Amino acid sequence: MINIDIIRQKLKTGLGKDILWTLLGQIAVMLVLLIVNKVLSNNLSIKDFGIYNIIKRSTSVLSFVLLGGMGITIPRYLSVSISKHKISETQLVLRVSWAYLFMVCMITSAIYLLLYSRLTEYVIGDDNLVFYILCLLYAITIAISSYFFAYYRGIGNFKMFNIVQIIFQVLMVVPLLLPMKTLVTIIYEWTILNTIFIVSLSAIEYKKYKNIIKQITFRFSCFKKTFLELTGYSLPRLIGDFFLFAYSAFPVIYVGARLGYEETSYYSIGVSLVTMVTPVFSFLGVILLPHVAKKISNNKVSEANRLVIKLSIVYTVVAIFFTTIMYLGMECMISVFFADKYVAALPIAKIIAISLLPQAIYLLYRNPNDAASVFPYNTIILAISFCVMVVGFMMSSSLMHFAYIYLFTSIIQCVSSVCVWKFIIHKL
Repeated sequence: MINIDIIRQKLKTGLGKDILWTLLGQIAVMLVLLIVNKVLSNNLSIKDFGIYNIIKRSTSVLSFVLLGGMGITIPRYLSVSISKHKISETQLVLRVSWAYLFMVCMITSAIYLLLYSRLTEYVIGDDNLVFYILCLLYAITIAISSYFFAYYRGIGNFKMFNIVQIIFQVLMVVPLLLPMKTLVTIIYEWTILNTIFIVSLSAIEYKKYKNIIKQITFRFSCFKKTFLELTGYSLPRLIGDFFLFAYSAFPVIYVGARLGYEETSYYSIGVSLVTMVTPVFSFLGVILLPHVAKKISNNKVSEANRLVIKLSIVYTVVAIFFTTIMYLGMECMISVFFADKYVAALPIAKIIAISLLPQAIYLLYRNPNDAASVFPYNTIILAISFCVMVVGFMMSSSLMHFAYIYLFTSIIQCVSSVCVWKFIIHKL
């Protein structure tokens, strides 16, 4: 029998509240993604929907490169400094991270613009320079928004973390409520709304900390030391973030270039359904990074290990359930969440759906691995799986083969991340 009182007590703890808030937030994110895909798949042609998926995944890769690995670095270092009650160190981390973010954005944007002639067709599907620049601006707004999400994770304010994420996702729906126009118009409206969102958050946080900031004396030696520490941790993970999102973007871009935009749409159906569900599984990993970082910094390694093992058992059971539902009900899901014209994607989507199980376990372990070790194990795992995917795709010629390769590389990520966690814990 399930003891309701015990569940209530658990939910009242710090971790319990974080889990509850983050679960609700990620469900909201999933629902928004379903709405966006449903509206666009119904109102765009199969070809244009394929182009949209290329743009979406290309800007996702670009935004995480622009973020410079801060999505992981900020939660780790802020949570540790706050646990030690060092206000000056916390503020220094924030100052350095903003400087680093600005630097990475400038360098990445310059490279992106210089490579216009080579990248434009792969990023947006044609050689429209204005649209190409617009995608860059959109990616920058996503990167800065992601920084704020990481910041709220780092300070342990998961309530605010999920509120701002929900607001961010709702803003995506707003342009879709208006009469459908072109993809250019939609991206433009998303960029404007994201900018307003960022400015609003910046004003709120500055007002909150402006008195503390004025009291802290700037020392270049401390700034330099923290900059080197954060960049030493971030840069290898920046490479990892690139591989993570390239892992998602590359198949779509490659299929579009090799087989055409219609085939891209069919392939994207399966990947989109999996990525819409994965927020349900990634949310605990999001919470675990700062919590595990705190426990390890306080020499509570066994507690951190027990927590991860317990959650991995729960994850496996839940993931098996979701994977089974998706596999058996795939035809219905395609019709409901997209349109009947995409039912041709059923065989491919069912294979990709199986990858949800290994991906769920990987998403749980990747954050504790980053929390427990400065060494970028996740970057190595992602690099290996991405290289395997690229080689596999180049040796294949059908969507079915591409789907199997996607599944195989997901298994590589899962097994590797579990082994890395066991190795790290053994060392500690």
